[in-house]
Amino acid sequence: MLNFIVGIVESTTESNDVFTFSSLLLVIFTALLVILVVHTVSTNKQSKNAPPRMTHYLPVGHIVGFGMHPVKFIQDGRKKFGDMFTARILNKDMTFLTHPDVYDLFFKGTDDELGLREVYKFMTPVFGKGVVYDADSQMMMEQVKFVSSGLTTQRFHHFVDVFEEEVDNKIKQLGETGTFGCTDTMADLIIFTASRSLLGNGIREFLETKGLGTLYHDLDAGISALSFFYPGIPQGQRDRASTAIRSIFSELIEKRKLNPDDDQDVLNELLNAKYRESGEPVPKEHIIGVLIAGLFAGQHTSTIAISWTLMSIISNKHIYEKVMEEQKRIMCEDNAKLSYDKVMEMEYLERCMREALRMYPPLIMLMRYVKKARKWGDYIVPKGNVLVVSPSVTGRCEDVYENPDVFDPERFAEPRKEHEKKRHANLAFGSGRHKCIGENFAILQVKSIISKLLRTYDMKLLGKLPTIDYTSLVVGPTTPCVIEYKKRF
Repeated sequence: MLNFIVGIVESTTESNDVFTFSSLLLVIFTALLVILVVHTVSTNKQSKNAPPRMTHYLPVGHIVGFGMHPVKFIQDGRKKFGDMFTARILNKDMTFLTHPDVYDLFFKGTDDELGLREVYKFMTPVFGKGVVYDADSQMMMEQVKFVSSGLTTQRFHHFVDVFEEEVDNKIKQLGETGTFGCTDTMADLIIFTASRSLLGNGIREFLETKGLGTLYHDLDAGISALSFFYPGIPQGQRDRASTAIRSIFSELIEKRKLNPDDDQDVLNELLNAKYRESGEPVPKEHIIGVLIAGLFAGQHTSTIAISWTLMSIISNKHIYEKVMEEQKRIMCEDNAKLSYDKVMEMEYLERCMREALRMYPPLIMLMRYVKKARKWGDYIVPKGNVLVVSPSVTGRCEDVYENPDVFDPERFAEPRKEHEKKRHANLAFGSGRHKCIGENFAILQVKSIISKLLRTYDMKLLGKLPTIDYTSLVVGPTTPCVIEYKKRF
């Protein structure tokens, strides 16, 4: 390359007594163009048995099409290449699996074959060192188990009381009539109910006086899709929020140690836990990181899930009537008290939530780093690629779901049960060994909140259902999405 540039310079200076500025610019431009062409050609190369590759002509690959509408990008790739294809996105080769028929390649991979930490290392500044994606596989699974120990059926009975109490508090704030922004109001309810359920009643003062809910919003807003491609990019908003949340959780832990609580919430489980291999108690910094991760994982995803579920119900008269018929049958009276058993009976409401998650999953991509080349049929996915499965694409597969663009909760009921046609066809909470441990908690939480709200207010969505906002790492409805309400009694 250097000889090539020198050659251009020499030929230019021979024909001109003065090496002009414009000539220099021409040399630089030509050199850059050659570098770009060489780079593009090299990144388009692939081995004989690699999956089909989407050709790109720019060094940044297909970031424009992918960034504007990632789901359509994957769907278009499926139409052209089939169940599997690779595309260059910025600095990564991403291999997309586009149909449940090939998802075993993803979900049956071991942690030695497909890595989580390599993909999600941009979350280390949020959760901390040695926690979740920064921990080795065994330690990460232990940390997950500590959290799941606080999510028992016995605890769920108590959680329903917490959910109802927090919705009652929100109803007092809303009053008899008015409007509210759906995602903002649901975010408040989710963070208050989740925090109290997992961390005990002591967390409420921090929610009210230190703005923990706002800090979690800032934490989420400070993490963009670009963080995945360039994890070292400075994120001031994220780091400030993370520091403040750590301070709050540290204070909460010290208060709990001084005043132990018999209530076996997740915080108690962590304070009493020991790592199996070392026999040592879980360090305070690890406890804080696991708490941040637990709430972070559920806060935004559950906010999006409940927002889409509520808006989909109240914007469809037939579905709304069926939901209210079920509420009347189970609850008898609008102001009847919720219980775990009653919420579990609300099967149609649960199908509405599952349908909302099928159509509008908060996580549009699940990713793994290929640590060892993976073979599927005639294809070999090379080491170093990022393997991708999209719950959004899966939920719209026409050979799995009939009329996939129609909101139809009955597809989850007997005799249809469309989500059971193929393995891994329902990815709202993931699949395989890393499936979300908070699924049952999230369903109980969303059903409880919506049940209470719908029995308290007549609601109307102002305008049409919003479109999907693909600008965030976790995707939700575009805002504003405003709901008008009036008290029923």
